[in-house]
Amino acid sequence: MTAQRRRFRVRVDAANIFLLEDFILSFPFSDSALAARTLLIATELFENITEHSKGFACPYRGVTVNLTNTGDKTEMRFSYATRNFSELTGAEKKARPYFDRAAGRYRGMGLLMCRKLSASMIYKKGLFKSTIMIIL
Repeated sequence: MTAQRRRFRVRVDAANIFLLEDFILSFPFSDSALAARTLLIATELFENITEHSKGFACPYRGVTVNLTNTGDKTEMRFSYATRNFSELTGAEKKARPYFDRAAGRYRGMGLLMCRKLSASMIYKKGLFKSTIMIIL
């Protein structure tokens, strides 16, 4: 099988989650379970980036998603500029589910879910862009 590679760039805005979903669902996955896992992880990470990342002052604050399937493994990378990447990586280590009364829902399970659904998650802090790499 030849490697399948796709790249997607979108503005960091919660309204764009539907564009991300369309991108993920248009990828030629080998099976529907892998597609579902990838979609869950992608939407959770995108929501976290839109809600919690602190970007630099620039007119276009975007995230790039690279999706690759080599036959042996599927890899997804989120790259974006942020000033608080270490807060995200720290949150995953200490995340504990809890009920948020103000929001009326449970919180703190997203990154734990992503970790359980993936074979590996790797965080790389860069000078200008940081990356979350997910191996499925």
